[in-house]
Amino acid sequence: MLPTLQYCSVTYPKIEMEYGLVCSFNPTFPSHGSEASGWISQNHFALDQGPVILMIENYCSGLIWRLMRSCPYIAVGLGRAAFKGGWLAGLQPTTS
Repeated sequence: MLPTLQYCSVTYPKIEMEYGLVCSFNPTFPSHGSEASGWISQNHFALDQGPVILMIENYCSGLIWRLMRSCPYIAVGLGRAAFKGGWLAGLQPTTS
């Protein structure tokens, strides 16, 4: 991942702005009225917006909780972290 970021930073220096990397860019997008090509967003996405969308979906449909409860890796991890009770109480303990 770091070599990719370094390549993009050197090749497309305008993707780095005051607050870090821009939210998106497309080096193949044609630029009208210029010999240069490419498109670079002038915006940044806030890091906290992703969880907000998940919370809204979970409130509306319960999908996120259903997915979490059906994932054995999450259940094992919570058990190893000494969480118990609630929906974890009905699960079989695992030794892995």
